[in-house]
Amino acid sequence: MKMEIIIAGLVTTLLTVSGCISSSNVLVNRPTGGEQQQAETGEYASFYLSTGGVTNVAAIETTLVINEVSYNSDSTVFGLDSNQVTVNKTGVYKITGECYFNTGGSSRSEFTIWLENNGVDVDGTRSGIYERGYDSGSTGVFTVITSLTDGDVLQIRIQRTDGGATTGYQDNYGTRLTIEELI
Repeated sequence: MKMEIIIAGLVTTLLTVSGCISSSNVLVNRPTGGEQQQAETGEYASFYLSTGGVTNVAAIETTLVINEVSYNSDSTVFGLDSNQVTVNKTGVYKITGECYFNTGGSSRSEFTIWLENNGVDVDGTRSGIYERGYDSGSTGVFTVITSLTDGDVLQIRIQRTDGGATTGYQDNYGTRLTIEELI
């Protein structure tokens, strides 16, 4: 399907496959009557936890488990190993992480997730997860645009930041890390 929209003298052409618009099939704006050009798309990947997440998370910083590839546009650019993603291409990236986290205890607790790059916190990624207790769960999410250098290693970390002796655990299929190169 092809759809053209004219706004302020520019034509934007959208091509869709099965009715879905994606970054790989959107054409760039062009002056009316000009030649269409395909927009460049960057590399992207999404990783997640299937089963076997961390348990007994307390006041000690812990790396969340990410053990499956949902999609990887180029396995030479993004590599998953031991709950860490190595990015083998310098560029600017949009990174989104989320974790559904749970507690089995009856007391209220707070946990914090964040992104680390080469073992260092990435500014602006700390996100709180408040647990009411009684086997309740909640989700922490962060999104950041940041520069990465060839060979950088990313991981999502978690720590209980309040709540006494209650420990938490990572729910199966509830953690994801998505990385998109911005061009």
